[in-house]
Amino acid sequence: ERPDGTALDLRADRVVRQGGYEATCLEITEMLRTSGGDETLCADARDQLGEQCCLAQCELCAGLPGETSPQWYETVMFNGLTTTCLGLDFLLRAEEVGEGGELCDQFRNEYGGTCCYPPSPGGD
Repeated sequence: ERPDGTALDLRADRVVRQGGYEATCLEITEMLRTSGGDETLCADARDQLGEQCCLAQCELCAGLPGETSPQWYETVMFNGLTTTCLGLDFLLRAEEVGEGGELCDQFRNEYGGTCCYPPSPGGD
């Protein structure tokens, strides 16, 4: 979690090697979860492993002008194939594309106009 309270995604399969120990970020998370809630241990792990295990996920509609919401089932062309905006979101997550990176910005510029609309007045 960021200082502003927004959640980060876990890079579950990423292997961390530290002090002769090797584990995936998911294994470390499970170990911390079952450690009895030791806040100091959790804080230390977050400080030491946060950059390796946590990802501020690229969100297709974040950072665009005005308030927008994703239109998951709109179709777009990606690498010569038709897919949905939901498919693009899945790709961004699978490839662990982070917020603020060049690739994230490219996806927003290319697909934001199709995939992100102002929310409807009724909230639908």
